[in-house]
Amino acid sequence: MRVEYFRSLYAPGISEVPLSKSGFSDLKSWIGSMKYQLARTTQNGFVLDISDRQAFSEMLAHDASRFSSASFETLKILSFPNNLPRSLGWVAVEVYYSAFFAAHSIFRIFGNVFSYLAGGHLKIVEGVADILNMPWFIGRSAGSFIGVSVNQNSSIELKKAGSSHEDFWQAFVGFVDSFRDRILNVQGLGYLKQELIDEFSSIYSLLTKSGYRGGGSWLSHFRNNINYQHSDGLWYPYSNGQHDVEKFKRILSLWDVRDRSLISSVYCNSGIELFFKGCVSIINLCYLIVCDIEAFSKLKNNCFSLVPSQMLKKAI
Repeated sequence: MRVEYFRSLYAPGISEVPLSKSGFSDLKSWIGSMKYQLARTTQNGFVLDISDRQAFSEMLAHDASRFSSASFETLKILSFPNNLPRSLGWVAVEVYYSAFFAAHSIFRIFGNVFSYLAGGHLKIVEGVADILNMPWFIGRSAGSFIGVSVNQNSSIELKKAGSSHEDFWQAFVGFVDSFRDRILNVQGLGYLKQELIDEFSSIYSLLTKSGYRGGGSWLSHFRNNINYQHSDGLWYPYSNGQHDVEKFKRILSLWDVRDRSLISSVYCNSGIELFFKGCVSIINLCYLIVCDIEAFSKLKNNCFSLVPSQMLKKAI
């Protein structure tokens, strides 16, 4: 898969961000920095024009590198218990969280956010709206917000969202759906662009499996069933749990391969095998994108080389 075709679609400047000595930036700190202009308010949020591109890029890069590092670290420390080799409940939960972190990283690398804002952050923006005589519809209740880059990455539109995993996956599957069209406008060979579209289509199909089209939350739903209902025989006494543990290990070992066909060629005989394969597919996509950013960045000590890549070197 030619991940370098993504480069024109990465958030501007995200590859050239150093790791700040003062620590990670995030949406909350960026809102507090006031390095934007309030363009307008909406019924469920507001639109901010980015006045300092570097500060915005820092926020995205810091968050994306932090999430990708957490994703990879989760798999690096993952272990199958020798004394209970069929005990896979927590293994499945950890693999899910690795995919969840990877999806958050991908979301930000392409210019979007899904973050929590406290009442104090909303008060800052409300104060600007008051000065500009703009109506303010959303109050100051803390909650999660989805932010999507608009106007050719010169603005970000933030909307109130729910705070559950399902709400994030709904935002992510919307991104995946629209991203397939964006790939068509990238310069490159048609058949290579089609390969990228096919990869995103397979992820879209996975997230919307079994009728979860509205929320795209199949992975979250499946994980909940494992975690809270102890489904699929992954917990003792492993009722109806005749699983091929070695196959699970082979699937998980593919998370950092360069050839994604090794993942797509895995045939799944059950929902739990598809769950593992789907999680690994998202993690691997994140891994390949992070490696690409590190490779083409002009800044040697950028966020991605200092956080996820450095962590992986230590984990060898």
